[in-house]
Amino acid sequence: MELVLTQEQEDLRATVRKFFQDQVPMSAVRAVVDGADYDAGLWKRMSSELGLTGLVVPESYGGAGAGHVERSVVLEEMGRFLVPSAFFSSAVLAVDALLTLDDEQARADLLPRLASGEITGTVAVAEDSVYWHPGTTNTEAASTDTGWVLNGQKNLVVDGATAGVIIVYADEGFFLVDGQAAGLTRTPLAVLDPTRRLARLEFSQVSARKLECADGGGGAARDGRPGCGRAGRGAGRWTRSIDGNVGGLRESPGPVRPADRVVPGGQTWLRRFVRGLGTDVVGPAVCDLGR
Repeated sequence: MELVLTQEQEDLRATVRKFFQDQVPMSAVRAVVDGADYDAGLWKRMSSELGLTGLVVPESYGGAGAGHVERSVVLEEMGRFLVPSAFFSSAVLAVDALLTLDDEQARADLLPRLASGEITGTVAVAEDSVYWHPGTTNTEAASTDTGWVLNGQKNLVVDGATAGVIIVYADEGFFLVDGQAAGLTRTPLAVLDPTRRLARLEFSQVSARKLECADGGGGAARDGRPGCGRAGRGAGRWTRSIDGNVGGLRESPGPVRPADRVVPGGQTWLRRFVRGLGTDVVGPAVCDLGR
């Protein structure tokens, strides 16, 4: 398996890194942490100038038709510069859910708008239980003379308070809900990382459109984990932290202790961290650092 980026992917990395370096100063990140909204101008440039929001959307739906490796490169750079935006919820979660489900009409209606950045989306699956059991949900969907309605609640929905469209998992499968639908209450949650905003959603007779899926309940979309997206963004943040620590060590006027003495027991925090990630996230070669 080839783990080295191609020249085109390296060029993408360089372009995106330069863009975020210029457009996302730490003052902008601090503003969002202090409660400011995401930068609408930044989102417009990410979508219209660089086409990042439609990176993995097929060309037939107005996207670039790239792969998950290219999107992971972008996510890593977003993590490096702590970019506060709806990219993960919209360009990863919502886009991947629509591509995994089998509703061609929903794809045709939504993917071009998500790719262009005209609207943002998210996916609502988790509820109040501490434990996640695939296939179980307390959110109920009922068929009426005028269509489907949802009742229940979802928790920890990424950008759930601001998304224009929400893909909701209920007992009858996946449903599409307008972010401004009557009966939908969206409550922002207090979080440790204000650059990734979460919300609690409550549904009371909320009109919804059922999304078609070959396996009925949408098992593939429901059970899938956005691990590549989270790992890519996390890798960028990790790299930024390491770069800062190495820079500090280079500027340190005093002697530097051997790394094995930093953490009692002969294990550096870096080794323990990498080993804890596992080969499914960072690969066996990187995990060798944890030994």
